[in-house]
Amino acid sequence: DYYCDWSSDVCSSDLSKLCPSCSTPLPPSLVPLCPACNSLLPPPPPSTSYFALFDLEPAFALDQAALKNAYRKYQQKVHPDLYASQGKKETWAKSWSGRVNDAFRILEGDRSRGKYLVSSSGLGSRVFRLESEDGKKES
Repeated sequence: DYYCDWSSDVCSSDLSKLCPSCSTPLPPSLVPLCPACNSLLPPPPPSTSYFALFDLEPAFALDQAALKNAYRKYQQKVHPDLYASQGKKETWAKSWSGRVNDAFRILEGDRSRGKYLVSSSGLGSRVFRLESEDGKKES
């Protein structure tokens, strides 16, 4: 879960999670729009996993249809063209859209998803060190 100080867009687990437009409490799941007023919300912190962004379990085996469906739904809600000339909301939309695009590109491919899983688990550097000690090159 993420919590944001909407006045400064600084995210922290210590702050309440309210819509910056209507002050309605937000659901615990990651949402781009306020369910009460449909206003665009600030993007989640950069540490948010690509799997969490799409509400998927981190696993190599992935339901590609669910991923594509989640991607399309996000783009219908956060595409920057929908918020053109709206100041902060346009900036938020660009951030949301960029993260969604990056996450989709990584998660849609088996190889890139596997690399992402290894790197996000913290095992990436350990695997590299083990391969280096054996005299093998990392591919």
